Amino acid sequence: DANNSIIDRISQASTQMEQTVTTLLTLAREEHTDAHKKNINILPLIEQSIIDQNHLINNKPIIVEVNDNCDAEVYAQSGMLTVLLDNLIGNAFQYTQAGKVTIEMKNNTLIVADTGPGIDPSISGEITDPAVKGSQSTGYGFGLSIVKRLCEHQHWTLALSSEQGTKISISFE
Repeated sequence: DANNSIIDRISQASTQMEQTVTTLLTLAREEHTDAHKKNINILPLIEQSIIDQNHLINNKPIIVEVNDNCDAEVYAQSGMLTVLLDNLIGNAFQYTQAGKVTIEMKNNTLIVADTGPGIDPSISGEITDPAVKGSQSTGYGFGLSIVKRLCEHQHWTLALSSEQGTKISISFE
């Protein structure tokens, strides 16, 4: 039933917003310590994020490939990883019109790559600044600034390249 599908989407979106707000408040307070962190297998979080962001694919001819090497542990807070994954995977799904989204882990580094249009060179230098967004964006331009802030706070290294599509790497070292 279409109504149930819509209600499910609203419920999921509400949960995601709540997690995002909680993460942003935690970041703003700078109060969490390593006590909240633990070794977490990132694969189930990637799989859940793909399910949660799947509506953004919206019947586009996109193949989503999750490499076996994602069955790996990361020392982190699960809420932080969820916000990170939802932003990166959501962006890849939203901006890719056709082709492929690849998610993999190499040397404790998460890589999310897509065959979308890439980041407009005119804003590529500021893309992780708040309220900066590409012309195709339907959001508010805060996704990658949240990712950047999260990475700075957690001492993760964020790398971004945009040659054929967009490739974002987060090193958990």
